[in-house]
Amino acid sequence: MLRNRYLYGEKEKFEQLLRNETQNHGESQRNYFDSLTEALRYMLAGEGIGFDASCRVTIYRLQNNSTSYLKRIFRHSEYRAYKDEGRFRIPVSEGLVGVAWNNHGKVEFEYVKSGRAADQELQAYHRAHGGIAPTCDLSMPSRSFVIRAVEDLDSSQRIAVVVYESTKTGCLRAEAIDALLEREARPLSRLIKHLGALDGKLNPDKGGMLS
Repeated sequence: MLRNRYLYGEKEKFEQLLRNETQNHGESQRNYFDSLTEALRYMLAGEGIGFDASCRVTIYRLQNNSTSYLKRIFRHSEYRAYKDEGRFRIPVSEGLVGVAWNNHGKVEFEYVKSGRAADQELQAYHRAHGGIAPTCDLSMPSRSFVIRAVEDLDSSQRIAVVVYESTKTGCLRAEAIDALLEREARPLSRLIKHLGALDGKLNPDKGGMLS
């Protein structure tokens, strides 16, 4: 009887230790994830490329469990609504991101018109580049985009897309963005791989509906 009570008590202690260790490990992973995110923000959102309060930068990486989707692993904007809203993953064939992913890895697009004419303008761009227009409303009323695909420098495989957008035209400096991404190509590739691996653990890839 005493032995059973002792074993039960030891089992309780072990399970509590295991819970604490698991929680601490999860917190460590989350802290590391946040550190990588901050490093990306510092790297990608400098004033030299024209990034200001009208802008947002997002990174989508190829989803681990499906080659049909790109999943958001990083987003930064000074405007909270633009930072927090939007879909967490998109089909690789959809939108300007899909054009960059499936073609030569580069998209630069600015609206010239407004209203229905702007919709027709975007549709025409997608038709010209073999893309499919987004199937839902965008979370940010962007007027200009600079989008670049990112390769893993070790395998030369395309692993992600960096999306710069602004609610203004003439704001983002494409040449400066290209220079930045070229200069930071190796650390950027590594950050994306590390962040993607952590994201797969902290925010497991799922099927089903997009949001």
